[in-house]
Amino acid sequence: MPLRDTIKRLRIEPRNTIETTYSVTICRIAAEDSAEDVGIGVVNPYVAATFARDLRVLPSAPRCPIEVCMAFGGHSAVSTPTEQFAAILRDYFRGIPRLDAA
Repeated sequence: MPLRDTIKRLRIEPRNTIETTYSVTICRIAAEDSAEDVGIGVVNPYVAATFARDLRVLPSAPRCPIEVCMAFGGHSAVSTPTEQFAAILRDYFRGIPRLDAA
């Protein structure tokens, strides 16, 4: 995990670590810990904005590749709005520079 690797590389020894998939829980724990120490969490932008008053929220653009797929049901034809939406997504993702292209 990149965050864990960064903490290790900086020779920071966390007193406690907690892993959860719930963004609200992550923000609550970080907000509680920030009164005494530093709480760090990675959450989605919506939840981060909700807690912006209680936390210092920093944007992140991790350099980790992800695979994006579109799935269509095989039992019926794809509608015109679906085709248009899929085209918008393809154009969007084609415009993002690939990490392995450099």
